[in-house]
Amino acid sequence: MRHRGPRRSFFLLALALGGLAALFATAGRPEGADGRHAPAAPPLRAAVPAGARVGDAPLRARRIALTFDDGPNGRITRRVLDLLARHGARATFFVVGAAVEREPELVRRIQREGHEIGVHTQFHRRLTSATAEQAWAEIVYELQLLARLTGRRPRLFRPPYGAEPREIRRLCARLGLREVTWSASGHDWESGDPERIVGEILGQLRPGAIVLLHDGDEGRPDADRGVVVAVLERLLPRLQSLGYRSVSVSRLLRLSGKHRAAAAHAAPLRDAIPAAGARRSARRRP
Repeated sequence: MRHRGPRRSFFLLALALGGLAALFATAGRPEGADGRHAPAAPPLRAAVPAGARVGDAPLRARRIALTFDDGPNGRITRRVLDLLARHGARATFFVVGAAVEREPELVRRIQREGHEIGVHTQFHRRLTSATAEQAWAEIVYELQLLARLTGRRPRLFRPPYGAEPREIRRLCARLGLREVTWSASGHDWESGDPERIVGEILGQLRPGAIVLLHDGDEGRPDADRGVVVAVLERLLPRLQSLGYRSVSVSRLLRLSGKHRAAAAHAAPLRDAIPAAGARRSARRRP
């Protein structure tokens, strides 16, 4: 994996700090692409408790949450959205900031069609090998980017590869982000066999399950993720025949009552900034 030099890292950190300063100056009203202020973002309060991780939300009702990582990814994400709409399903998309910047209209479509959008870092960096400052920049830069684009601050965060140091959990709690992993996966990033992937998912399925799928590949442009389309063409009808309905992660947690465990105001973003002048931030992936 190639890395960019310190100058680019410092530039990204400066952009993040500048964007945050603008966010504070506009009292939570991020600026839209047309230069006007987007709709006022809600206060940084988690709809579900921040801090603790969640991998499922046990329920009696047959509700699950389909989640998609690493997009948006052009035609693949568009086909995923078409299939979800055809079956009346809602999902949560954990998007990569670099891909969001390439395809902002696709992110707006995800939001417009009633799906949830979560933070998956700016460049899909492995946070366990990043410094605290780099990890902070990866998360906060994308959080501010999504707030500006959609007019809403994200409430959910999924770390790349499902792993992050304890310090990042504390940061997410301060930012009002709930960490979300998963309880069912067909390892669609390894297998190209949609029937096998569907079979593995169904074998792990239970009410309240959070299902991991990928519509992208670490945010890379035009990633070949056609397998996820083939999986959904098989999985969505099977779910319906079994009486399952897919909802957003936040909806799933509300139904389970998990959101009542720790509802508190998140700290302002400026209070979550690490002490010590961070000179290095997230380095862009090739």
